[in-house]
Amino acid sequence: MIAGEAVINLYSYYQASNGTNNIPSLYLLILIEIILGGLFIMNSVSKKSMRYFILSLIAISVANTFYVSMIGGSIYDHNPLNRSLQGYFMVIFCIIYYYDLLVHKELIKLEKNATFWVVTAMFFFFGTTQFHFLFLHFAYASYPKVAVIFSKLFYLIIIVYYSLLAIGLWKKQFSKIQ
Repeated sequence: MIAGEAVINLYSYYQASNGTNNIPSLYLLILIEIILGGLFIMNSVSKKSMRYFILSLIAISVANTFYVSMIGGSIYDHNPLNRSLQGYFMVIFCIIYYYDLLVHKELIKLEKNATFWVVTAMFFFFGTTQFHFLFLHFAYASYPKVAVIFSKLFYLIIIVYYSLLAIGLWKKQFSKIQ
């Protein structure tokens, strides 16, 4: 998931820098994030009903992405509501994980739990970027200077996101050594 996100983000940045429409690659990114991120969290939750709930939200998000990009619009048109829906679902998945962690699991050291760090990275990213995804298109059209600030803030959020993911991967590797 992390490698796929990084490749698509870099390719999307390359497309945008060269004046090419990068919206199709962003739709692909949405699908990868919701499917793989959702399945990752789903497999980390112990309650079966919550797993089915997460799976149903994944299916709704995938169906919505296909509808918005193929039937209800164009794959080349920006649709901030689709990205926002996916972000809300990812935040819900993370809250379900945290609830399951607090209520149904034994006492664990969170600083050593790789899954906790990865879910925290997802919660941070999707929780903080909702405003960005909803209003970026409007900001570029109406307030270009504000849009530049949005973009720089988004890059900072991505750095923190990938740092938290790196900590999670490091914790996973470190737990294998011990």
